[in-house]
Amino acid sequence: MMMSAPRESGRYGLRELDCRRAVETPALDMIFGSRAPFIDFVSLLHAILPAATAVGWEEAEIQSALETIVTDLDPYARQRSGST
Repeated sequence: MMMSAPRESGRYGLRELDCRRAVETPALDMIFGSRAPFIDFVSLLHAILPAATAVGWEEAEIQSALETIVTDLDPYARQRSGST
Protein backbone atom coordinates (compact mmCIF):
# COMPACT_ATOMS: atom_id res chain seq x y z
CA MET A 1 0.00 0.00 0.00
CA MET A 2 1.64 3.23 -1.15
CA MET A 3 1.17 6.24 1.07
CA SER A 4 2.80 9.64 1.32
CA ALA A 5 4.72 10.65 4.43
CA PRO A 6 4.31 13.89 6.38
CA ARG A 7 6.03 16.81 4.66
CA GLU A 8 7.80 17.77 7.89
CA SER A 9 8.62 16.05 11.14
CA GLY A 10 6.58 17.21 14.09
CA ARG A 11 3.49 19.40 13.98
CA TYR A 12 2.79 21.82 11.14
CA GLY A 13 -0.26 23.73 9.96
CA LEU A 14 -1.52 21.39 7.25
CA ARG A 15 -0.52 18.09 8.84
CA GLU A 16 -4.11 16.98 9.48
CA LEU A 17 -5.08 17.61 5.85
CA ASP A 18 -1.92 15.91 4.60
CA CYS A 19 -2.71 12.82 6.66
CA ARG A 20 -6.23 12.69 5.29
CA ARG A 21 -4.91 12.95 1.75
CA ALA A 22 -2.36 10.22 2.44
CA VAL A 23 -4.92 7.68 3.67
CA GLU A 24 -7.83 8.70 1.45
CA THR A 25 -7.04 6.68 -1.68
CA PRO A 26 -6.30 3.41 0.14
CA ALA A 27 -9.37 3.91 2.34
CA LEU A 28 -11.69 4.60 -0.59
CA ASP A 29 -10.25 1.65 -2.52
CA MET A 30 -11.06 -0.60 0.43
CA ILE A 31 -14.51 0.88 1.04
CA PHE A 32 -15.67 0.76 -2.58
CA GLY A 33 -13.95 -2.56 -3.23
CA SER A 34 -15.85 -4.20 -0.40
CA ARG A 35 -19.13 -6.03 -0.90
CA ALA A 36 -20.20 -5.29 2.66
CA PRO A 37 -23.38 -3.23 3.01
CA PHE A 38 -21.68 -1.06 5.63
CA ILE A 39 -18.28 0.48 6.32
CA ASP A 40 -16.34 -1.63 8.80
CA PHE A 41 -14.31 1.15 10.42
CA VAL A 42 -12.26 -1.12 12.69
CA SER A 43 -11.14 -3.32 9.79
CA LEU A 44 -10.39 -0.23 7.72
CA LEU A 45 -8.27 1.25 10.50
CA HIS A 46 -6.39 -2.01 11.10
CA ALA A 47 -5.67 -2.41 7.39
CA ILE A 48 -4.33 1.12 6.89
CA LEU A 49 -2.58 1.65 10.22
CA PRO A 50 0.64 -0.34 9.53
CA ALA A 51 1.44 1.42 6.24
CA ALA A 52 0.51 4.85 7.57
CA THR A 53 2.55 4.57 10.76
CA ALA A 54 5.48 3.16 8.77
CA VAL A 55 5.76 6.42 6.79
CA GLY A 56 5.45 8.64 9.87
CA TRP A 57 1.79 9.30 10.64
CA GLU A 58 0.57 8.94 14.22
CA GLU A 59 -2.23 6.55 15.13
CA ALA A 60 -4.52 9.27 16.50
CA GLU A 61 -4.25 11.40 13.35
CA ILE A 62 -4.82 8.36 11.12
CA GLN A 63 -7.96 7.50 13.05
CA SER A 64 -9.18 11.09 12.85
CA ALA A 65 -8.52 11.22 9.10
CA LEU A 66 -10.41 7.97 8.53
CA GLU A 67 -13.32 9.17 10.67
CA THR A 68 -13.55 12.29 8.50
CA ILE A 69 -13.46 10.25 5.28
CA VAL A 70 -16.15 7.84 6.51
CA THR A 71 -18.34 10.68 7.78
CA ASP A 72 -18.01 12.50 4.46
CA LEU A 73 -19.32 9.36 2.75
CA ASP A 74 -22.05 8.77 5.32
CA PRO A 75 -23.03 11.97 7.15
CA TYR A 76 -25.22 9.98 9.56
CA ALA A 77 -22.34 7.77 10.72
CA ARG A 78 -21.29 10.24 13.38
CA GLN A 79 -24.86 10.49 14.77
CA ARG A 80 -25.19 6.70 14.95
CA SER A 81 -21.86 6.31 16.71
CA GLY A 82 -22.76 8.92 19.30
CA SER A 83 -19.93 11.29 18.29
CA THR A 84 -20.49 15.01 17.85
